[in-house]
Order: sequence, then structure tokens, then C-alpha cells
Amino acid sequence: NPRKTLDIGHESSSLIGRDSLCESFFAILECELLDRNSFRSHAEARMAIFDFVEGWYNPQRRHSSLDYRSPARYEQRVQALA
Repeated sequence: NPRKTLDIGHESSSLIGRDSLCESFFAILECELLDRNSFRSHAEARMAIFDFVEGWYNPQRRHSSLDYRSPARYEQRVQALA
């Protein structure tokens, strides 16, 4: 297992951050999409998840690297300052 050869201290702190990010994403996905809808097929569910991720989650969620702005708001600000 390649993880056993890595520095455990650095790797574990990195994994903790990724785990919390994943948990947060899946909590939002479940609350905002899955609990509010029922799907007739896997294909319909896949399309709804894709639309949620690409249409709302990625462009609207706030990023710490963008001074806690969404990508859409960040782009608006950059264009306004240009």
C-alpha cells in the first residue's frame, strides 16, 4: 500500500481536509437535491447530479482561495476592476 510509505503526519492532515470537504459536499448534495427529488432511473439521477454540480455547486459555492466569494462573484469583481 503506497500510503504506508508516506509521511503519516503530513498525509493524515491532508486526508482530514479532503474528508471534511467531501463530507460537506455530500451533505449539501443530499440536502439540496436528493432529499427533495425522486428519480425514475439512474440516468435521470445522474443528469440531476451533473446539473446540480455544474449548474449550482461549482459556480456558486464560496471558495476560501477567492476570499470567500463564489467563482461567479469573483469573475464579476475582476471584470469590474479591469
